[in-house]
Amino acid sequence: MYVKDNFIELITSRSQHNMDIFTDTTYKSFFVNLLTDYLQLSKSAKVQTVQLSPATLALVSQKDITFPSLPLVVDESKKKFTSSLSIAIHLLEKSRTKHLLLGQSKDDFLATAGLFELLERKRPADLFKHFNDIFEKKTFLNRFHVTVGDLYLFAYLFDTISAWTDENKLEYGSLFRWFYHIQGLPGVEGFLTKAGKSAVAFPK
Repeated sequence: MYVKDNFIELITSRSQHNMDIFTDTTYKSFFVNLLTDYLQLSKSAKVQTVQLSPATLALVSQKDITFPSLPLVVDESKKKFTSSLSIAIHLLEKSRTKHLLLGQSKDDFLATAGLFELLERKRPADLFKHFNDIFEKKTFLNRFHVTVGDLYLFAYLFDTISAWTDENKLEYGSLFRWFYHIQGLPGVEGFLTKAGKSAVAFPK
């Protein structure tokens, strides 16, 4: 079946862009969309973001359309990036911000890779205390300013913290302070508005 076997190639072959980004409704896609917007790549005529519709996602689920995984990035050479970390690094390299938002040292990379791997294995509720303890002493995760790790953790926790009660926000006050700070950053706040996401209110 041509559509099943060549759906991605069909879209990218007709694309006039240097990069095609395919996303769904998971936190990983939320992160990729956030990072793309934060880096202002979404303003580039050379980058196309495709949010798959519920109908298309149903076809993917039924295996009528084959994707390696979602989110998925396909660059101008038709190379595919499927893991959250490889996508993040590719976007940072394209925007020439890798040194700023990831770092240049091996330790910087290992810290970020370790975070991505941790969030793959754990449920948000299992990590509240862990990150609350971290943010009792730190403003950001890995450096003295926001990095890709902060944006990934924010995307990972967004739906969960959006549902928190005031009691939750006070119980994990350091984690919520960090979250509240990140959502108020200009590049993040603007993305949430465009995505139709409501900012999480400070406890009363």
